[in-house]
Amino acid sequence: MVDIPAAVLATEADVLPPSHALIDAPHAERVVRLVKQLATAANCSRSVIALQRFSARDRRVRMPESIQRLERSLVDIVVRVASPRAILPKRADACCDVDALKAWLASQAHRPVRIAEIAKQAGVSPRSVERAFLRTGCTPLEYLRGVRLEHARQMLVAATATTTVAEVSRAAGFTHLSRFAIEYRGRFGELPSQALARRRGGR
Repeated sequence: MVDIPAAVLATEADVLPPSHALIDAPHAERVVRLVKQLATAANCSRSVIALQRFSARDRRVRMPESIQRLERSLVDIVVRVASPRAILPKRADACCDVDALKAWLASQAHRPVRIAEIAKQAGVSPRSVERAFLRTGCTPLEYLRGVRLEHARQMLVAATATTTVAEVSRAAGFTHLSRFAIEYRGRFGELPSQALARRRGGR
């Protein structure tokens, strides 16, 4: 049995990380050889010892390329030959229900929403959410912005004599009035104030 850190597997192989991976006999020798090479390289590298005080992301950036290559080779063989019951090579974004997330985002469009919150709702990482949405042609925040703009459009179409652009902006989930005006014009080809004036002129 070979024990590979779950964080390494999740980062390098993009799989659902197990605590252990079972390797069959024909590949065991190669795995042991790679582990020894990696341990020797790490022990001989002063930079690896110094990296212990950095975060996982910083360590990845600063790690010597020779050690990163050994890590990738080791993870690659584990992912390819490990027992299916011990390691599941499954992309997390494949489990991300984009349609359900879109419905949830539409219900939350009136308030600020961050990518971390979307990922928590989906039960996957922010990176996985981004990838899943990109397959539909946009990022999650781009989709949310589109929902807000469409909502604003509907409110302007149904505006009363006392409706203001600022009210519409806030109700649609925009926190900056000027940014709302710019994005609205980019989507619909006119300023929200022009849409409101046209609505009033058509009464």
